[in-house]
Order: sequence, then C-alpha cells, then structure tokens
Amino acid sequence: MPIKPAAIYFFFRTFVSSHIDTTRFVISTMRPFTSRTARLSALILKMFLGLFFVVSAWAKLIDIDRFELYIYSFQLLSLHTSFLTARMVIVFELLVGIGLLSNIFNRWVNICTVTMLAAFTFFLGHALLIGRTDSCRCMGAWVDLNPAYSLLKNAVLLLLMIPVSRLQPWPWRPRWYIWMPVVSAIVVSVFVRSSPDNWLFRPDTESRHSHPLSAAVAPDGVLASLHLYQGRHAVLFLTPGCRYCHLADMKITAIQKRNHLDSTAFCYLLPGGSSSPVTLPGGAVSFSHPAVRLPDSLFIRLSGGIRPLLILLSDGRVSVVSHYRNIDEEQIVTFFRAK
Repeated sequence: MPIKPAAIYFFFRTFVSSHIDTTRFVISTMRPFTSRTARLSALILKMFLGLFFVVSAWAKLIDIDRFELYIYSFQLLSLHTSFLTARMVIVFELLVGIGLLSNIFNRWVNICTVTMLAAFTFFLGHALLIGRTDSCRCMGAWVDLNPAYSLLKNAVLLLLMIPVSRLQPWPWRPRWYIWMPVVSAIVVSVFVRSSPDNWLFRPDTESRHSHPLSAAVAPDGVLASLHLYQGRHAVLFLTPGCRYCHLADMKITAIQKRNHLDSTAFCYLLPGGSSSPVTLPGGAVSFSHPAVRLPDSLFIRLSGGIRPLLILLSDGRVSVVSHYRNIDEEQIVTFFRAK
C-alpha cells in the first residue's frame, strides 16, 4: 500500500518540531568555553563548517539539473515542485553556511543547522530504505556519495556541532535592515543564477504544423515502419554522447513511471544508422527506452540539429515540440490521457 503524501508530511512535521524542541533544550544547557584555546578551536571549527555548507550549496547549484532530477526521481513531488524544492534547499544551506561564518545569531543558526542536518538524514535514510545506491548529489558532481556515506558524513557534522554550539557570538548584532537585504540577495542570486525551467520556457506549439516529422511518420513516409501514425506517441531525438540527452532520458523516464504512462508509447531516435531505421533494445546505448538509429542526414533534417528534442505525436500529427528546458510534465500527462 503506497504511503500518502499527507502521512509523509505529518510524520516529517512531527519529527522536525520535536527535534527543534530537543535541540533548543540541549543548546540552552551548554555552557560557553572559558579557555581561550578552546574558544579559538571552536571558532576555527565553526568557520570550517560554514565554509563546508557554502561549498556544498554551490556544488549543488552548478549541478542543479541532476540535483532537481534526483529529488524528482523519488516520485513524491511534481517536476515543477522539484525545481523549486532543489533551489530552496540550496538557499537554506547557503544561509546556514553564511550564518556560521558570521558568528552572529548563534542560537538560531545552531538550531537551523542541526535541523537541516536532521532533515537531510531523514531523507537519506528514506533513500537507503527503498534501496537507492546512486549518488545523492549532496556535493553536486564534485564528490560521488551514496546515501550510506552521506549519512556517515551527516553524523560527523552533527558531532562537530557540539563544540560549535558552545561558542559565544560576537557582541555586535546587526539590525533587521542590514541582514534582511543580505538574505534577500542570497535568495535572488540563487534563482537568477539558475531559474526554474518552467519560469522561463514554454513548449512550442507554433511550429507543429510545419514540422517535417509529420510527413516522415505518415503511412508512406520514411519512418512508416515505426507505426507512429496511429495513436499518441512521444518521440525524443537524442545523441549518446550528449549530457543533456541523458538528463532528458532521466526526466522522461521519471515522468513516465511517476504517472504510469505506457512505456511503449515512447520512441527514441538516434543518429548513426544505415540507410534504413535500425531498432535497438532499451539499455543498448545507455538510454532507458528502446531506440531507433537513423541515417545522420535524416536525423538532422527531422530534428533540425537540435538535441535533445521531444515531439508529441497524435495520429501522426505533431502536437507539441519541446527542448530540454521546456519539457512539461503536466502537458505530457494531459496529452496521453486525453480522449
């Protein structure tokens, strides 16, 4: 029996709220350091933790495409919500890192740090329980950590927070009109550096009538043997060595599985074939669905040299043309479920 999102939310809210209360109590009972050497050691350790979180957030940001797909691959959130969640995680981690580096508002920064690590631990524990062994993207593409190693990393960071929590803050406390613009600048910078795809891009419905794929899949066309002129199909133009082609494959496969769409309705077209289309089984060229190799000239003519390129076909007619950035989960699901 699948777990309902409401139940997950209730459990997570209860877990986090109780954790925050416990963290507040533990931090409030810790005595500050009296030794100058201990204070200096704790300060160096705190600077290290702050820098670690800033670097970790930056690594996620520059590898945001894979990070947001990793979140989406758990099939708990929609594609658009995954875009937003990935960026909010980065924003929160950046704020925590900068808060540790500034050594002000210690009580709230310590609570946020421990709560963030607890939330990451909860998420990674869930990934481990369902058998995920792929990289959690915690350090972007720089360090390949599976959930087990990342849980160990979080345990070490939580232990390091014990002496850091005893450190006294600087006597200077900035006013709200100083720290609020800083927080706003961090949020804006993340979304400007990498805006969610659904904010800037929309699927193309203008060039569908003139697209050459309609003639190619017709009963008398060069791709008639693929039988794409009947029913609804998603055709994806890819090349094996293209990074975004593999990301598009991951995105399309996750959409298909999350919404229980018919996998046979998805067709991948690749270049490098002979004079006639050659069908390859799924996984033969590291893609999830079966692929068809086309002659290079035909591939370029049909795709316009653009890849990845997703085209939705309804009875052989092109309905939607999408590039990687404007692949829309809701539109794909609506297309396949339309009567």
